Amino acid sequence: FRKVHTREPKSRVGFLLGLCFFATALHNGILGFGTLFFATSPGALSLVSIIAYPFLVIFAVLSLYTVYYIFLPHASPYFAIVATLMLGVGGLVASLNDLPRPFVTIEKGIDWDLNLLFALAMLYLFLISLSAFLYIFWQLFRRAETREIRILSFIITTTAVLGIVNVFVRLVVLHGAPASVRTTALDIGIGTLGAIFVIGFIVVPLVRGLI
Repeated sequence: FRKVHTREPKSRVGFLLGLCFFATALHNGILGFGTLFFATSPGALSLVSIIAYPFLVIFAVLSLYTVYYIFLPHASPYFAIVATLMLGVGGLVASLNDLPRPFVTIEKGIDWDLNLLFALAMLYLFLISLSAFLYIFWQLFRRAETREIRILSFIITTTAVLGIVNVFVRLVVLHGAPASVRTTALDIGIGTLGAIFVIGFIVVPLVRGLI
């Protein structure tokens, strides 16, 4: 990365990446706790989805800014950031104009039943965020000098690719599909991503430690 060969103690790369992870953790955490405690309350679930949404916008803005900071230090990121914020505001307006109508499917999953404009705004925000992470960690994979960093960056790069595919399929390809199909696709996608993280960051390090 831009400052990998310097001794500057105040490099913001790690800090920015940490903020990105924190923002997406808040977004997913709010959705997770909301579905855990309010699964039987459509009104509360609708509110949960709206409360979580700004953290997705923050995740997208931070990811975009991080790419500029690392790879385009002399270019201004503000036009891209303002455009992303406008997209986020547009999605919020669309959600408030036509509130999500989440419900529990017969498979005991939750379908959020988003309107098309809100779904498209979320799609673009996810694409911005995950594409930024894909580019950052792919570059890290190419430049890393240690095996551990290459493995870490490869896992995150793979997860970003699968995340993009999962979001596109769920929010676009299956937007008009039956709720059970949408929910099943989302569950499979999230389960696959979770399995990759567990294997990559828990199982493999434990096995390597034992060997």
